[in-house]
Amino acid sequence: MLITGASRGIGLAVAERLARQGHRPISLARTSTDAFPGGLHEVDLSDRAATDKALRAALAHGPVDAVVNNVGLVRPASVHEADLDDLYAVYDVTVRVAVQVVQAALPAMTAHGWVRIVNITSLVTVGRPERTAYGAAALPHPEIASAVLYLASEAASAVRGVLLPVDGGRTAV
Repeated sequence: MLITGASRGIGLAVAERLARQGHRPISLARTSTDAFPGGLHEVDLSDRAATDKALRAALAHGPVDAVVNNVGLVRPASVHEADLDDLYAVYDVTVRVAVQVVQAALPAMTAHGWVRIVNITSLVTVGRPERTAYGAAALPHPEIASAVLYLASEAASAVRGVLLPVDGGRTAV
């Protein structure tokens, strides 16, 4: 499984769970850590060319069976104070990186008939102050890791295009 932004937080929790199940996770992350239980490629994901180079290196070890787009960038501001360059940077790291990673991994996943893509996002849709471009979720990472592992598993083979809020009931009606 290829996980972006897995040197800490949710991404690292997913990687640790995978490793405990006998898998070797791969990550593209800005900072390296000895705690990562697999192959971590240190890269500034805001740099498109560097991301491409890191993806080629990561995928050179063989195809991945799932992609977890976890990387995010926060530039807190209210809508009337949001700097457009900050807004672009947030979109670039969260949207462009997700597309770039999927495009790189998709041919091999498609070839072996197993495509799993999990995009982790935040609770911005429920209105967090100062989070015009990105809202940070404050849930314990193990719960989110459990949901990611389920969505990337054979057990979820019939699950397609769903929004699964793992939010401790915050969005429950």
